Amino acid sequence: MTMTTTPTTISNTSDYQSNSDYYQSLTSGHYFDQADNLRLDRLSSPQFHPVNGKSVIYLRRQYHMPDLRGSTTTLHWLDIEINKTIQLTQPIWGIHDQQFFWIDNNTILFLSNRASSGFTQIFQLTLPADVSLVTNFIDPIQITNYPLNIDNLLINRQAKRLAFGCQVYPNLNIEETAARQT
Repeated sequence: MTMTTTPTTISNTSDYQSNSDYYQSLTSGHYFDQADNLRLDRLSSPQFHPVNGKSVIYLRRQYHMPDLRGSTTTLHWLDIEINKTIQLTQPIWGIHDQQFFWIDNNTILFLSNRASSGFTQIFQLTLPADVSLVTNFIDPIQITNYPLNIDNLLINRQAKRLAFGCQVYPNLNIEETAARQT
């Protein structure tokens, strides 16, 4: 594995609009239609905290409200006891966080195409002791830097080993496959 840092990426703060802001900005009511269905956030892959079970991490897919021409998937944290939600990773149109695993009390590994290469790589998110105090996004650290997309992340129960998939040509490794494709 090659350790790298996360690149600086331009976020979508200039044109970001939440679902509730979008619907509150409408001047008149309308029937729920297909576009409204597309605007609904998609929540998936909830996982309880591995030790205390009092919080949940999950994925949230959001769509670009004005025209539905983009989406982003980010990691979120929910404290079940106080019903507080924190968005952990910054939403960037076209960037999708996916398939995450708790490694310990405060560390999560996940796949994302946030890498400067645009390829899906493994990232690490380190949570503070009290996540409920987070007021801004947590910057993930890029763990791998392979020249191809990786997928199907798997981590053993002891969080000591990991495995992942990558589409390569028969009898070639990742680097050789990438070289052959260029």
